[in-house]
Amino acid sequence: MNLKTKNQKLKDVNFKEIKINTKYDELVILDNFVSFNQLLGTSLLITNISDESDTVKNLNEKINEAIFKNKDIVFEKFVISWSRNLRFSFNKLFPTLDTKESSNSESFSMKSSSNSNLDKLLKIINLQIQKYLFTEERYIEVIKGIIVFLSPDTKSLKIVFDRNIVNLEA
Repeated sequence: MNLKTKNQKLKDVNFKEIKINTKYDELVILDNFVSFNQLLGTSLLITNISDESDTVKNLNEKINEAIFKNKDIVFEKFVISWSRNLRFSFNKLFPTLDTKESSNSESFSMKSSSNSNLDKLLKIINLQIQKYLFTEERYIEVIKGIIVFLSPDTKSLKIVFDRNIVNLEA
């Protein structure tokens, strides 16, 4: 393979990396989109936990760590895992949906906690996610930068993410 061909392939891959994330930008402006801030805010109102509490700070720190370290993020009805997708990139991990957590990687539970306040909050977050996904069929940002939704055609869960989740250039 000559240098020109190799450079063109790299450009094609970079274009694909950016193109896959345009769907995220389209979804966040829809009327039936629920942002993570809305999800968290509603859950905090229900649980009567302050948005400035240690519980919320702890949750946000754990979510950020899980994304940074590509840990599985375990919800009640699905798991966000990380895998390579050679159609988009040779070296980046992308969020994917799974039904169970991997035995090969660390996980962060978004469905329960030993801390009673966090446990209460996580249970309500999962109930809200299930209501928005399965009852109202809305697009929901389950964590900042990652949207999960029920496909209107196949009725299966789909995932879309912001380019910042995998550090793609804008």
